[in-house]
Amino acid sequence: MEALVDSGRCRAIGLSDVSLLLLQPIYDAARIKRAVVQVEAHPYLPEAELSQFCKQIEIAPFPQQRNRSDLAHLRPASQH
Repeated sequence: MEALVDSGRCRAIGLSDVSLLLLQPIYDAARIKRAVVQVEAHPYLPEAELSQFCKQIEIAPFPQQRNRSDLAHLRPASQH
């Protein structure tokens, strides 16, 4: 991914569906720091520590919110 930024094929790198335990070593090893982290956001999994860490290292936490239309493909095939 960093080579794509170096070559000008993309401007920024983001991550998706990572926990704080996975983000920390990626951040430490990365030459080009990530611009955004997409995290699942709902009341039962607030990811407060991950959001706080993102703020400290100046990465934008981007909430991934799902609504009913996003989950329509998960219905049993007999209901399609």
